[in-house]
Amino acid sequence: MIMLDRNFSFGVHNRKSFLEYVEAVAEDTTKKYCILAVDIEYFKFFNKWFGMSAGDEYLQELADYLTAMERAHDGYAAYFGGDNFALCVPYDMELIHSISEHLNGIALAKADSVAFLPAIGVYVIEGNDIPAITMYDNAIEATFYVYGNYEKRVMVYDAGMTCKVEEELQIISKVKEGLRLHQFTFYLQPKCRISTGKVVGAEALVRWNHPVRGLVSPSAFIPILEKNGLIGQVDRYIWEEVCKTIRGWLDKNITPVPISINISRMDILSMDVPRILDELLKKYALDKKYLKVEITESVYTEQVEKIIATIDKLHEEGYTVLMDDFGSGYSSLNMLRNAIVDVLKLDMKFLNMSEQDSKKGIGILESVVNMSSTMEVPVVVEGVENPTQEDYLKAMGVRYAQGYYYYKPMAKEEFEKLLTDETRVDYRGIRNRHVEQLRVNELANPELFNDTLVNNILGPIAFYEVYGKEIRITRVNELYYEMAGAGGELTKECKRRFWDNVPEDDKDRVMETFEMAAKNTAKGARYEGEFVKVDGSRLWTHLKLFFLKEQAGHKLYLAVFTDYYDIEDKESRTYR
Repeated sequence: MIMLDRNFSFGVHNRKSFLEYVEAVAEDTTKKYCILAVDIEYFKFFNKWFGMSAGDEYLQELADYLTAMERAHDGYAAYFGGDNFALCVPYDMELIHSISEHLNGIALAKADSVAFLPAIGVYVIEGNDIPAITMYDNAIEATFYVYGNYEKRVMVYDAGMTCKVEEELQIISKVKEGLRLHQFTFYLQPKCRISTGKVVGAEALVRWNHPVRGLVSPSAFIPILEKNGLIGQVDRYIWEEVCKTIRGWLDKNITPVPISINISRMDILSMDVPRILDELLKKYALDKKYLKVEITESVYTEQVEKIIATIDKLHEEGYTVLMDDFGSGYSSLNMLRNAIVDVLKLDMKFLNMSEQDSKKGIGILESVVNMSSTMEVPVVVEGVENPTQEDYLKAMGVRYAQGYYYYKPMAKEEFEKLLTDETRVDYRGIRNRHVEQLRVNELANPELFNDTLVNNILGPIAFYEVYGKEIRITRVNELYYEMAGAGGELTKECKRRFWDNVPEDDKDRVMETFEMAAKNTAKGARYEGEFVKVDGSRLWTHLKLFFLKEQAGHKLYLAVFTDYYDIEDKESRTYR
């Protein structure tokens, strides 16, 4: 081990002696060393919440452990000021991950929160061609790629990181300038009532109107601001711009719909959100009914008590709170249990309702909708892009949606024009049903419905199995027997000869109806034509055909006969 003079702070070496040590081991080609830069994420908030003495105790425990690692692995630990430490040890990723896990344990014991876990950036020393301070700076740059990722707390530096960090620093400096020059604005994306398409509210989405780059998408700067703790400055600016805009509409005698503003985790951790919103509403003389609060579900995973306290305070003050991106995090159900929210927002993209995974996505969505109905919490589904998705939502009883199928995010001037057309606006807002929709699982409840009652409600029904051009009847109810004139039993012969029920001229049209039903699983397909009974007589039938599932090439369909009568005797017509 190379021994150098040591000046202690928290019982470890100082910056100067550490860099001298690094330069010495960089010249030693017999063993490969690395630098670990250790930086505690959001440490200033740790000091703010738990006190400076608790912060010093946290730093001391980190220092004691790093000193132990120095002695155990022929290394060198140092304190770089603030909440920054460094450790130079032989390069061994297994050792590095072990160190990270131990440091995480110290952090969780202190705060029981991943918000204050140490980030570790690693620089592998490959020689002495660059100064030791540059090696350390490179390790620090690697920590930037750890912030906000609470599953991966170690990152090894590579040369491409430097350019990205420089780009981020440029964005940060430009954002501050943009706020000063009022380059930031917001777009509004309407929320609609599915049954009418009318606007019941809108969400304010930040945009950066850059003088050179034009309209910059939030995805290009929001993650950077969140990572560097600057998102609060932009959020507060947008909140005030929203309030100012609503005041302007009222002054023009334009009735606004409620506008939702987004609240980030850093907003809640760094400021008194309810107080700031109250000050803004007083400044612009606005009623709380015009301003809604959207908090992303991922916010609830950290500092749960503080988040819940903030929501409780918002409710006390009379604000409506929406949980955005519900289902995207692991703690969804726990958060619903602990934090009372007024509206759930689900993202259609999260459900991945592609052709291959639509059944799984629909099942997840339907479960959440049923759960929210039980809790009497309205649901808004965002990201709706086509009529098929809308049909799914209608069938499940979802009442509100947001997405490109209805409106793209629009400039506030365009949204103002929309508000002036009262035929396109619904001022009732987002509300829970006063009389709940009957759910399919209730139909299966023997305490509410028996077989006779369900048969009479549905009329004749049958399950058909299609394989290639062959169609087989697999199950029917009592009224189907009656309609087919089968005397209460369909023989195996009848089941194999489904096509005997269909006139020759109609067979192609029947097959097309099955294919249409498979393509439109939400609405199914309708068929109108002749039906040949067991005794050879004919009925004129109307039926709805629904595709249920496919397994090993066999497709299962449900047929519901809604109207039928004897062709020779229209007086026998039966409606369902």
